[in-house]
Amino acid sequence: MRWLFIAVLLILIGCVLSIGWMNDPGNGRIEATPPQQQNPLAPPPGTP
Repeated sequence: MRWLFIAVLLILIGCVLSIGWMNDPGNGRIEATPPQQQNPLAPPPGTP
């Protein structure tokens, strides 16, 4: 039964690490937006 506890523990650690990796601002590929989409309230660069 100890292997079941170890397996669950490893799965939980993997989930925590993956969530931390996704929320990392440097490597967040899911929430990454192109540079032109960062500020939707700003006017387009071509207009004065």
